[in-house]
Amino acid sequence: MHTVSQPIPMPIYRAHPPHGIIPDHLIEKVVVHFESKGLDHIASRINDQRANQLQELTNRIERQQSAFHMHRKGIGVLPDGQVIKVYSSNNGKKLQRSKDLKRSDAKISRDKTVNEAYDGAEATYTFLKKNYNLNSIDGHGFHLISNVHFDHHYCNAYWNGEQMVYGDGDGKVFDRFTKDIDISAHEQCHGMTQDNAGSIVSSDGKATGIDYEGEAGGINEGYSDIFGIMVKQFKAAEQARNSNWLIGETLLIPKKGKSYALRSMLNPGTAFVDHPALGTDTQVDHYAEYLSKAKIAPVDPHDSSGIVNKAFALAAITLGDNSWDVAGHIFFDTLPYIIPNETFEGLAAKTLSVAKTKYKSIPAAQDALIKGWRAVGVMS
Repeated sequence: MHTVSQPIPMPIYRAHPPHGIIPDHLIEKVVVHFESKGLDHIASRINDQRANQLQELTNRIERQQSAFHMHRKGIGVLPDGQVIKVYSSNNGKKLQRSKDLKRSDAKISRDKTVNEAYDGAEATYTFLKKNYNLNSIDGHGFHLISNVHFDHHYCNAYWNGEQMVYGDGDGKVFDRFTKDIDISAHEQCHGMTQDNAGSIVSSDGKATGIDYEGEAGGINEGYSDIFGIMVKQFKAAEQARNSNWLIGETLLIPKKGKSYALRSMLNPGTAFVDHPALGTDTQVDHYAEYLSKAKIAPVDPHDSSGIVNKAFALAAITLGDNSWDVAGHIFFDTLPYIIPNETFEGLAAKTLSVAKTKYKSIPAAQDALIKGWRAVGVMS
């Protein structure tokens, strides 16, 4: 008998997302798609995974704070002492079981998914260390742990506050979630944002993170996309003007010879159009569009992040050369000044302030930022 997908109650999360790289509203579309095809067993499995993930991430912040303290100890496996390990959940739900350790050093695994997860963590670590002198995502050598083959055809990847979790995808809509290095970097950099944002504006000098609702939610997701794409570009030695600025470029399985991406930073709302299961990308690329949607219902942070994404992409392209050099440094150096309930206008003003004070020798930086923020309607 045909079933109808039941909405899953979405709790209010202030400082952490209730989902991973795939927002819940897209997962819901996938569920409805499979139901319409009469594949109720697949729809039911994905719906159960949605509910389990919401429960799993309930205590993400508390888990992360504890992990940051514990993971600052231990002997590393890389030359500089950094720990990177990949475990397999063997299509179950267990994480980081010692008997399931598949890779912890340069020795290549026979499992390409294991290697992709390892490469994603190493690329993120190398990028932060070389360009921002940040020792792992917390600045203190946080152990980068990944788990692959999580659950059965799991359609997401997420940072649970301690480690990465990757599904293999359903093989129909989503491919394996380790394929795109920017997805790995995006999720791990949620940890970086949480442990670095707001330290200058907090009363005790500790990081406050960024809320996950309202405009702050879009900023939260935007920062992860920004660092995700920079890791991808850095790994490929690709300059800003030559990048396609696509997030999850190979995650969605092509249909009838047509390729799709998960998000477009340069042209939000165009990553996928008329996709058989997902429909058309709902990312917004202008503040006026965000305000219009927000009057009707809360805007998913994955959608409102388009404003930050486009502003950054345009600024980086205007400046030329590498996105991580000037534009990336300005956004990174702005992190400590961000308040938990930050606004797009507030972020724009703070990036300009950082450009004026720390990069005054590069006048073009201010002009590039103004161009970017004006293009998305945040500045007049």
